[in-house]
Amino acid sequence: MINTSHRSQSTFQPSVARGASPQETVTNKVDLFDPAQPPDPLRQAFDGITNAGGVAKAQLLQENQSAWNARWKLVEGAKDSITAQYFCWDHDALGMALLGHMFKKARNEEVQIRLMVDSTGDTFGTRGFKSHIGGKDYLQEVVMTGNAEAKVYHPHWKKVIDQALAIGSTAISANNHDKILEVDGNRGITGGRNIGYEYFVHPDDFKGAWRDQDIYFEGKETAHALRRAFDVEYGAPWITQKVRGDLLGNWVQRDLELLGAYKMMDLWLKDKPLSMEEKQHLRSSEDGRKGEARHLMDRALAALPDEGLERAASRRERKSLLKLAEELVGYTELRGSYNATAPDMHDAEVKIIDKTSSVGIGTDELNSTLWNLAGAAQKSIYIENPYVVLSEDMIQGLRQAGERGVQIVLGTNSPASTDSAVTQAFFLRDWPRLSATIPNLTILCASGNRKLHAKTAVIDEQATLVTTYNLDFISQHTNSEVGSVTWSKEFAKETVDGFNQDQADPLNGVVEYKILRDEQGKPIRRDGLPVLDEKGDLVNEPEVLFGPANHLTPDMLSQYQKKVHRWDFLRKILPQLNPVDTFRKH
Repeated sequence: MINTSHRSQSTFQPSVARGASPQETVTNKVDLFDPAQPPDPLRQAFDGITNAGGVAKAQLLQENQSAWNARWKLVEGAKDSITAQYFCWDHDALGMALLGHMFKKARNEEVQIRLMVDSTGDTFGTRGFKSHIGGKDYLQEVVMTGNAEAKVYHPHWKKVIDQALAIGSTAISANNHDKILEVDGNRGITGGRNIGYEYFVHPDDFKGAWRDQDIYFEGKETAHALRRAFDVEYGAPWITQKVRGDLLGNWVQRDLELLGAYKMMDLWLKDKPLSMEEKQHLRSSEDGRKGEARHLMDRALAALPDEGLERAASRRERKSLLKLAEELVGYTELRGSYNATAPDMHDAEVKIIDKTSSVGIGTDELNSTLWNLAGAAQKSIYIENPYVVLSEDMIQGLRQAGERGVQIVLGTNSPASTDSAVTQAFFLRDWPRLSATIPNLTILCASGNRKLHAKTAVIDEQATLVTTYNLDFISQHTNSEVGSVTWSKEFAKETVDGFNQDQADPLNGVVEYKILRDEQGKPIRRDGLPVLDEKGDLVNEPEVLFGPANHLTPDMLSQYQKKVHRWDFLRKILPQLNPVDTFRKH
């Protein structure tokens, strides 16, 4: 997100591409090592990511409907295998449909499937598939096809034991935050999106729809690297719990509901798009939605014999499907979106960077790669991240880049758009210090209806990161995280274009947080006290020109101040709480 109204020189625009085209970069690397040319530090840092991917086709998934259809088509085209891991996998209309799609692939086509969900992503077991309170029966139905396996990552009872065995550790907050969908060893998707309606519906259908970002790729080396990131956590029996069928079979059959949810979604995506009048009717008329939902459900049930399911739906099953259908028909922009123009596909190199959780085997390729790439930046670093509580090493890394003259733009949430009160409380406390001590830093915050959830960065208009990684302690030290690094000027440009579109979108309400500076850009105060010492360290609080107090209510500011005091007190008496963040949808 870019805001040019406050400081025009901070606008992040890609320069004219220099040197090889993305295609030449992929197919002919000789020019990269020409001794007559000075070495490119960023390319050297990228080449230092070993055994993690290679030549691929890459597609940036910015729009929510495109991201959903990419997943639908990926599963639809699976011939041999599917691996999937999501921090959150809700049993709403979208989550049930995707699980039903995989059930169909396992049951009817004998595609081998492995699924994993995180226990904290479904904290109380009511919204996902980890427990019988929620939807474990459906996960069991998939497993009982004989062609699927499923696991729950770090169940709460294991968390309690691990924490008791290691007092003061981060075991209580060690989650699998990965978002992985990989098919047939040659295609995959990763990025910020979980499986739930907020991530895939249009803002016209739900004002609070998330703004997120994923990458779809085609390439064997990259797909195998993403699968390895799945395997390293899936294959750890001391952290995971296998999902098994009930002792005497699944006592309540869920096959018809799963296939019905799949078929309703498939029909809805492939139907003729709705006219504007039809959309408005469904959005405004409850009777209209109920009528459309019954029609959609009846069409799906009539098609189930073609999927090998001949029996009639029971009253319970019809009630369950009708509820899903009534939700689905409210997402009017999804209707007919299957055949919409897809985002551009780019020739690129795509590498996967992985990190296991703090109770895993200790693999961490992600943090070191992030620092190496940031350390190699010569011109610009653009970051979009929803939760910003920077550690000291993160701050120092960005500070060193800024001191080299690198322009740094950080886009994140404000309290008006966030879902994480805890991280925002600390960001509100920290941002003036970041602005004062990191040279060439611009801080832009969303303050509108949409929640920013993208976890991306573009470095020197060439290397693009699309990850699951939040800029906080949890992601850095405790969670399992995964991400991609894409080498392509075209892919980087498209990402930057998306940032600029975010700035212009009134739903985001982007504002720039600023401190008082002199004409040379040095932080100053009106009372004459210095802000920084000779080393560039903070000695007095900066003076805020525009910040939270300029766009938040006094009540909201007071609530956040209380949160900071409360957490600072708790962290003093309970050091193990230092990494604990909100257990909302990250």
